[in-house]
Amino acid sequence: MFREQLLPTTLNDILSSKRVIEETDCKDKRKRMRKLKFDEIEEVLVRCLSHARSQNVPISALILKEKAVEIAEELNIEDFSGRNG
Repeated sequence: MFREQLLPTTLNDILSSKRVIEETDCKDKRKRMRKLKFDEIEEVLVRCLSHARSQNVPISALILKEKAVEIAEELNIEDFSGRNG
């Protein structure tokens, strides 16, 4: 059975990039940060991932997707599908 896993370094890169992007002051008017449609889900998901990584829990792509769907249900977000991409 094929099982995708995020390597700890990949997750750390994603989390550190998120902080850098959020802290960046874009002076070029053509560049802008778009508000994510499901930013609430992302915020909770990032906290969950950080906690799991601090406990050395391996996180697969499937687990990540299932957790996102679970969070959406808890937040009563009905139009979230958890699709790839």
